[in-house]
Amino acid sequence: MNSLLKFGATLTLLAAMTAVSGCAGTGYSGTGGDTTVMEDLLTERRIAREIFKETRLSGSNIYVGCLDGVVTLSGHVETSVEAELAEKVARSIDGVTSVNNNLTTS
Repeated sequence: MNSLLKFGATLTLLAAMTAVSGCAGTGYSGTGGDTTVMEDLLTERRIAREIFKETRLSGSNIYVGCLDGVVTLSGHVETSVEAELAEKVARSIDGVTSVNNNLTTS
């Protein structure tokens, strides 16, 4: 149960962080309306959840942003294989039109 609470808290934190970093600083004008913003936030959460579930990415520091279906991954992973895996996970989510992979490696 403790790990489930930790997972929920992590997802909530990730969602809040990605909402701020993914849309607020991108010059988003809201032209897509509330529905587009909500779809982007849900897409961010789905990607963050799938990345969290991927054991090969468990030690990674990945931030997810989404604007009109365009996903941006940023943060740090250990290897280029992990960066590619994170991108693959993001591309697998419905609603994603493209992925900008800005992940850095050691």
